[in-house]
Amino acid sequence: MSSRKGDRAERELSNWLEDEADWYAQRTGASGGATDRARPDVIAARPAPATLPKRARVAMVEVKAAADGTVHLNRSDIVELAEAASRAGGDGYVAVRPSLNSHDQWHVYALSELNETPSGNYSVRKEDLPGSTLVEVFGADA
Repeated sequence: MSSRKGDRAERELSNWLEDEADWYAQRTGASGGATDRARPDVIAARPAPATLPKRARVAMVEVKAAADGTVHLNRSDIVELAEAASRAGGDGYVAVRPSLNSHDQWHVYALSELNETPSGNYSVRKEDLPGSTLVEVFGADA
């Protein structure tokens, strides 16, 4: 994914989380190769619904933009994402953006939904589409 296309997708997701789903969301400036530390592309949090015990929901999201919606993920990136989510008491997700035309095209996958490849890496394949929507994972009732 080109840096510019990836940055745009990260901003779009972060803005959607804040503007449409009432989460606090922030892009992490040191994601990718900028650090040896586990840094997801977007970190988001919001208070738990009133019907649940007071505990914030925390999400760590790796964002991928690909024309056809298929992506390949390095094992180390997914291990680091799982580590960051665990340390924050949250959940890890991969959000895939096939094109940059509208929010309804996002596909969200929990880490357990990713395919492990024979080489030990991970992928989202065309047959895995569609994933969960942004609203299903991050919406007001989620």
